[in-house]
Amino acid sequence: MLLGVLLSLPASQVLAEAGRVEFVHGSASIIDQSGQSHVVSKGSEIATGDTLQTADDGRLQVKFIDGGYISLQPNSSFKVEEYHYSGAVDGNERGIFRLIKGGLRAITGVIGHANKPAYRMDTPVATIGIRVLNLPP
Repeated sequence: MLLGVLLSLPASQVLAEAGRVEFVHGSASIIDQSGQSHVVSKGSEIATGDTLQTADDGRLQVKFIDGGYISLQPNSSFKVEEYHYSGAVDGNERGIFRLIKGGLRAITGVIGHANKPAYRMDTPVATIGIRVLNLPP
């Protein structure tokens, strides 16, 4: 069934870049939609469906194309469930993420500021701190 859904989507939506790794320290990997694991390096592309994992000594930072950031702590697993941003606020933007285990820090980009219901971070348990920044439109 999942394959049918993926085949019905335009290729640009299925394989579109969501962000890039800006910083890696220690051991980290990306598990893509097909289940293949890849070593993470600076500049690695992140796409919808990818799961990022850090080891005991691993940390990484990702900058999403809408300007958002995540910073994963050691022993973390984070999945990009759904991500779409065309470069403009058009009502179709979405950022749905899942922290499977571990810890992270996140800064929302355009999606979280312009379309709050379209941005979601699911976690099993969370401690949250919110800092409001006045960003130019």
